[in-house]
Amino acid sequence: MSIMSVLCVDGLMQRIKQDQLLDAAARQFSFYGLKKTTMGDIAKAAGVSRRTLYNLYPNKETVLSATMEYVLQGILNTINSNLENNMTLQEQLTVFCDAYILRNYELMHASANARELYSSLEQVNFDVMLESVKRYTEILKKIFMHHKKAIKALGNTVEQFAELFLWGSNGLQDGAQDMKHLQIMVKRYINFTVKALENAE
Repeated sequence: MSIMSVLCVDGLMQRIKQDQLLDAAARQFSFYGLKKTTMGDIAKAAGVSRRTLYNLYPNKETVLSATMEYVLQGILNTINSNLENNMTLQEQLTVFCDAYILRNYELMHASANARELYSSLEQVNFDVMLESVKRYTEILKKIFMHHKKAIKALGNTVEQFAELFLWGSNGLQDGAQDMKHLQIMVKRYINFTVKALENAE
C-alpha cells in the first residue's frame, strides 16, 4: 500500500471516529442538556478515552460547536439528497420542511433538557447559528428560483422570499402544541406558499 493510500485510510478512520464522537455528543447534549453534560459523559458515550476526546476537542464549547456543525450538515445532506429536479414546488418544500422543521422539533423535544439546550445555543455559538441560516436560505433560493417572476410580482427578490419562508417556518415550531399539530401547520404553510405563487404567476 502506498504512503498516499495509508494517509487516505488514516484520514477516513479519523473522520469516522470524529463522526462517532459527535453523534454521541449530540445524543448526550440532547438528553442531558448543555450544563449537565460533561466531557467524561461524551467520551464514555462515544467509547473513547477522555484523552482521545481532549486531543480532538480541548473543551466542551469546542465539542458543542463541532456537534452543531455536524447536526447541521446532516440535515443539509438529508435535504439535498432527497430533492429532485422533477419535483413540484410543493414536494420540494415538503422535503425541506420535513428535515428542517419536523426534525428540529423532534430533537428539541427529545428530552426535558433538550429545550434548555436549544434555547442556549444562540448564546453559546452565534456564528454557527448564523451560518446555518445562510445555508438553509441558499437551499430555499434554489427551490424558489424557478418562480422568480411570481416572487417579483409579490414585491420580493428570491433571496427575500427564501428568508421569509425560513423565518416563518421557525415560527411554526414555537406555536405547535405537539408534533401532529406541527405537521398540520407545516402542510398549511406549504399550501399557502404554493397558492400565493400560483396566483402571482
